[in-house]
Amino acid sequence: MSSENSELGLKSELSRFETQLETPVVPGELPVWLQAVEEALSTLIPDLRTCIDNRHRATIEEIAKQDQELLTRVEQLKSEDRAILQEAERQVALVSSLAEQGDKLEPDEGHVAQAVRKIVDEGLQLVIRIRKQEAAISTWFMEAFDRDSGVAD
Repeated sequence: MSSENSELGLKSELSRFETQLETPVVPGELPVWLQAVEEALSTLIPDLRTCIDNRHRATIEEIAKQDQELLTRVEQLKSEDRAILQEAERQVALVSSLAEQGDKLEPDEGHVAQAVRKIVDEGLQLVIRIRKQEAAISTWFMEAFDRDSGVAD
């Protein structure tokens, strides 16, 4: 998959996950909503891993190669990629844990409202975090080529 296709796939799956999180839970439909969130997350994570393992890795390596003064920033970008993957896996566990309760949720969905809010809030935070990382990598990549290293022309 090309870098451009990888980026488009990630953006598409991220948008799908975000939309599902923002979709209100209709009374009596919590198991269906959880399944849809779980499916959106399960298709997002492979695209996220591919993006981090391929496009991010290559871009971050190029940043380091182009500007040694950005090595601290390179380490921060790598660290954030690892943290994002860990958070995504934590989100999967959170959603799966609630989804496993299945039909037991329907009689009184009110008692799980806090757990649903947590899934929504933390999921949306993850979406924002991924988008911020995409912007940061792009910005530092351009900066690596455009920075004035202090050498006179």
